[in-house]
Amino acid sequence: MTGVFGNLGIDPFYAFLILLILQVALLVVLVLVYDKYKHLEKVFNTFMKGKNGKSLEESIFERFDKIDEVVDQVEENREEIAELYNRMKTHYQKVGIVKYDAFHEMGGELSFAITMLDENNTGPPQPPSLQKRSSCSRASSLRPHI
Repeated sequence: MTGVFGNLGIDPFYAFLILLILQVALLVVLVLVYDKYKHLEKVFNTFMKGKNGKSLEESIFERFDKIDEVVDQVEENREEIAELYNRMKTHYQKVGIVKYDAFHEMGGELSFAITMLDENNTGPPQPPSLQKRSSCSRASSLRPHI
């Protein structure tokens, strides 16, 4: 074992084995890079097919115009959605129903009271007949049934 490997105390077989593994790894990397290059070349050729610099510029500006239209439409949609939410605040969102026994001698809870409330817990006024009866539940005791 005279020579460079002998002076370093390395067996030449191991150095050969390491270089062989390194070459195989580099070959795999080369194949992967070549495949990526071919894919990129294919995409580029498809993109540039039948176009010169001027027509490519026009198509890019057309895309920018479409993007501007989409941005404007999104802004209009946001405004309309906000308006719809404001309108919905006054619509009935909660409903409560309470059954009660209006006539004790008749038996059974055959009468009921219903209330509908909006977001602010306001609703239509209750008829005076419901407010005068002592056996009726008050509107504040209504439980929403969802």
